[in-house]
Amino acid sequence: MHWPRREHRRSPFSSKRWQEKNETGAKNAAAALVKLGPPAIPALYQELKSDTSGSRAAAILAHFGAEQVPALIDVLKANDPVARGNAALALKDIGKPARAPSPAHAGPQR
Repeated sequence: MHWPRREHRRSPFSSKRWQEKNETGAKNAAAALVKLGPPAIPALYQELKSDTSGSRAAAILAHFGAEQVPALIDVLKANDPVARGNAALALKDIGKPARAPSPAHAGPQR
């Protein structure tokens, strides 16, 4: 008995294009992950550990904005120095929303 072939959508992580040094292939894979949206986020956090593609994952996580800040701050506390460095890159790319105001600069309490 033959089972019907199930169609699979290829994940950008499943192809070597994600890790290509060729900028066009890497940019196409990154664009596919951005288009995939929130379902790509857990895999991007796993990629932060990678020497080869972690910085790309950081850039894409930054694209998802300030709502990623708490999880990225948690990664800064991890034992993996590569993941910490890539999380710091993502926070830098997010910019001002990634910075929590200090109590002295928080403004008047109401």
